Amino acid sequence: MIPLVIFPLLLAVAPFLSGCALTTANVKLQYQEMTTSYSLPYGTQLQIPVSVQLFTDDRPQKALGTKKNAYGMETAAVVSDDDLASLLTNAIKKELARLRYRVLDSHPDAITIEGRINRFWVQPEISFFSDTIEGQSEVALQLKGSANGPPSWSNIYTVYNVSDDLFAVFDSDYQERVDATFRDIVQKIITDRELHTALRKIHTKKVQGQGGYEG
Repeated sequence: MIPLVIFPLLLAVAPFLSGCALTTANVKLQYQEMTTSYSLPYGTQLQIPVSVQLFTDDRPQKALGTKKNAYGMETAAVVSDDDLASLLTNAIKKELARLRYRVLDSHPDAITIEGRINRFWVQPEISFFSDTIEGQSEVALQLKGSANGPPSWSNIYTVYNVSDDLFAVFDSDYQERVDATFRDIVQKIITDRELHTALRKIHTKKVQGQGGYEG
């Protein structure tokens, strides 16, 4: 007879002893427009022209995460056929357009927005009583008064989240965590009041012919 105290441990490790932890999880990168409303600094309703360049992907590896076994060893990758940089770029464009910015492919009056993806990763967080999945992302953003000009403003955005389920080990759980991490990093960028303040100030100085924005 198996002692009752062993059952929680068996429940925790059972999914990792199955084939779930050994097979690659191929997830879909997707983004749904934000539904929450938020206030922006005064002056951002000026239909400021912006040009969002394709984000660069500086992650050391192109997988989106990893699976692990009960001992915490990596066993299989979490991957996607979709391009993270393209999708993130388009998501930022859509959200800026929804906020009434004039999103242009290229224009001498437009403020250039450049982004760099430093990290996007999901992985199990294994403990004795739970096996949750955590998501992490880091994106660097900079603004330029013109496409070939020096950076006028920059910031780095980081997010961390974890699944609510105590035993999240199936491919659908990884999909949910990828979705949440992508949504969170877009939301972190778009709701940054300092970003919108910088865009407004750079635009004002461009109109006045004073160049970039310092501060």
